[in-house]
Amino acid sequence: MENTMKAARIHSLGSPLELENVPLPTLGDEDVLIEVKAVHVAQYHTAAMLRTEHSLNIYPPTFPAILGMGGAGNISQIGSNVNGFQEGERVVINPILTCGTCEYCMDNRPGLCDMWVLHGYYALYKPNGVPLLENYPGGFAQYVKVPARNVVRIHDNIPYEQAARFNYTGISYEALKNGGFRPGMTVLINGSTGVLGTEGVLLSLAMGAAKVIATGRNRERLAKIKELNPERVFTILLGEESIVPSIKEFTDGKGVHLYLDTMGSVAGQESPIQSVHDCLDGLKKGGTAVFIGSMQNHDVKYNYEYYIGNAIKIMGSVWYNNQSLSELVNMAAAGTLKLSNYDTKTFSLEHVNEAFDFADQRTGGLNNIIVKP
Repeated sequence: MENTMKAARIHSLGSPLELENVPLPTLGDEDVLIEVKAVHVAQYHTAAMLRTEHSLNIYPPTFPAILGMGGAGNISQIGSNVNGFQEGERVVINPILTCGTCEYCMDNRPGLCDMWVLHGYYALYKPNGVPLLENYPGGFAQYVKVPARNVVRIHDNIPYEQAARFNYTGISYEALKNGGFRPGMTVLINGSTGVLGTEGVLLSLAMGAAKVIATGRNRERLAKIKELNPERVFTILLGEESIVPSIKEFTDGKGVHLYLDTMGSVAGQESPIQSVHDCLDGLKKGGTAVFIGSMQNHDVKYNYEYYIGNAIKIMGSVWYNNQSLSELVNMAAAGTLKLSNYDTKTFSLEHVNEAFDFADQRTGGLNNIIVKP
């Protein structure tokens, strides 16, 4: 193996990535080196990674830096203290990097670790995780180094391009689990045409929801969500159809068991915070709302007595663990999670900036944008 590799690096906030030859990562005793086959680019990554249009404080690693959140590929080398993995195995990366030793890490809740940071991204909220970013550059490269505890094997029948998408599938899956999802439920997905919302719809169908009510702001994209399962998916076009009356119509006046909010604010568009309040009013007695969207700096207001009297639960959900990722892999391999619904667009590492340009068009969550080094 050569001592150098190609990588796309960012040299300053707001600048495009540049393709360069860089040294091959130095492997630690607990690490694995992965030959990268696919890295997913989410719709918001152009704004968040390149233009830094983020509602949260961001703390980048030292520039120049290699971005690219997680990815999928083949193990090329293993550290001297790594057991259970072999060179050549197909794996997907769980991109959340943590201390690994705090009470939350020990409790398998990595998203609550004070050092958590997303591999190939920036530190959010606080700078504690920047040293982890420095030690583990991102996936826009021929090879990437990650802790062995951050990889999960994938089956031969799961394409790398689809496995790389698990970054976001996992967030929605963990949220549904945290919300107490059970087969036969009616699930409401607010913001169903974005990446997290689309994953919420696909997962709810795969896990046995009786009905999925999906909201969206774009008529054409919402129609595509309906096509996933016309008998079980019911849609509400925001701005033209009223949320609460529609929910009551679809549920015989009862409301939904579980509400997953994946809504995000987009620059230049009216804030969708009213849709959040309306969806909360669509919960049935004993219902649960789980927030995983990007509505920072917005307040959610509720009637104290109403939420007590109806036993309504509101919670947030942060990332996912390897157990959930393994469950997703098995669902995809068995065919219950229909990854074939994605419209995959691939870009070479040389054209990584074109991938970001395409993502910035925000063409809907069924588009799967992949960079292949």
